[in-house]
Amino acid sequence: MAKVSPLNKSFCLQNVCESNYHKLFSLIPNLRDIDESAQGFSDGKPMLHMQILEQSPYTKTIQLSHLFANEAGVLLLKFPNY
Repeated sequence: MAKVSPLNKSFCLQNVCESNYHKLFSLIPNLRDIDESAQGFSDGKPMLHMQILEQSPYTKTIQLSHLFANEAGVLLLKFPNY
């Protein structure tokens, strides 16, 4: 396996963050309007839960999680409430 050692690591980190930012907004287009939590639904897919952990004028820390159910419909994991 090749090891990559970029010269400008902060530039690479910026590119990764920017890519994640665009992917996140394609997944949740109204992310700026959500203040606390939200749930996303899609036919045949597990529900996506989003919790806002921290906000500032230029950043937002979020937690994304799926809750999976067993055959009886009981949740296996509880989504933590921060």
